[in-house]
Amino acid sequence: QPMGFCPPAPLGRDGARRGVRTLPPCLLASDHRCIVDNAGNVRVGLGYVRGLGPSAATLITERERGGPFIDIPDLVSRSGLPHEQVAALVRAGACDTFERSRRGMLWELGTLTRAPRGNAHGRQLTLALEAPPAPELPAETRFEQVIGAYETTGISTGWHMVALLRGVLPPGTRQASELADTDHGTTVTI
Repeated sequence: QPMGFCPPAPLGRDGARRGVRTLPPCLLASDHRCIVDNAGNVRVGLGYVRGLGPSAATLITERERGGPFIDIPDLVSRSGLPHEQVAALVRAGACDTFERSRRGMLWELGTLTRAPRGNAHGRQLTLALEAPPAPELPAETRFEQVIGAYETTGISTGWHMVALLRGVLPPGTRQASELADTDHGTTVTI
């Protein structure tokens, strides 16, 4: 961020206008901070997921030590993260690499046993039990994905909220891109 005071959402939109894609956080590809990949895309860092804090570095260390996370039970078991932090990762899109619906992953997360708090020798690990499969759940809508992204990272790497709402705006509402071709002094709804 330039000088640290510009929120991430306008930076992502500004980059998009210049042809730079902003990609969501990813358990397999993200660092703690945002990075530029070989194709020139900006990958949002795991540190941007609200509520994760220092756990982002723990995730990266565990990924490097034990290899890629393969599913939600593996993530919970190896990371030791509280369910709330794993849920934030799912809602941010960081677990989309598991190729399951976000609702299905959240359902599965809810079925997993939480590890008891620490004892004199450290933390007791949960048993590696297979979670029951989630029922067929509808995929999140684009609107729900954007809301989840804004709530968990402050930036949507996919759709802009106005693009999703454009169909229900009053007739005659103009896009900002149309204003340059509008006569000076014309009354418009934007």
